[in-house]
Amino acid sequence: MLSRSTVSGLLGCGRRLGVISAGSVQGRSSGVIAGVRHNAASFSTGPCRRDTFNVQDVEDFNDKVVANKKPVIVDFHATWCGPCKLLGTRLDTALVGLEDKIDLAKVDIDELTDLAIEHGVTSVPTVKALKDGETVAEFVGVLSEEDLNDFLGKLI
Repeated sequence: MLSRSTVSGLLGCGRRLGVISAGSVQGRSSGVIAGVRHNAASFSTGPCRRDTFNVQDVEDFNDKVVANKKPVIVDFHATWCGPCKLLGTRLDTALVGLEDKIDLAKVDIDELTDLAIEHGVTSVPTVKALKDGETVAEFVGVLSEEDLNDFLGKLI
C-alpha cells in the first residue's frame, strides 16, 4: 500500500482518492462507479499549503509577492500545459513544511499576459524566486525533485 505522502506527491494537494477494498475484488462489494462494483473509502491526501495563492491581477502580485517579507516562489504556468501540472504538483509537495519560510504564488500566463511579459516569461513553466521584490533565482521547465529541493534550499 502507498503511504499518504507518496499518494500526496502523485496526486497533489487536496485531491481525494478512492480506495477499493479487497472485499470488492472478491465480489462482496457495494456501490457502482462506471459499471464496476466496489466498496471504497475516501481520504484526503494530506497536508496542504495554506499560503499558496493564485495571483488575480498586478495589484495582487504587488501586494502578495513584491511586498512580501518572505521569499516567494512564483510559478508562471498555463492550464493547458502538461509540464506545468507536473511541476505544480512537485512544487506543492516540495514546499510542504516550509510554509513559515517560503510562499508560493501561481500566475496563469493566459490570464495575466502583461505580468508574464513584464517578468520576462517566454515559455512555461517558468519559476522565479523573489526576495524583497527582486528576482534572485529562476528556472524554466520541469526539474527533478532533487534539483527542485536544491533550488528551494538556496532560498532559506
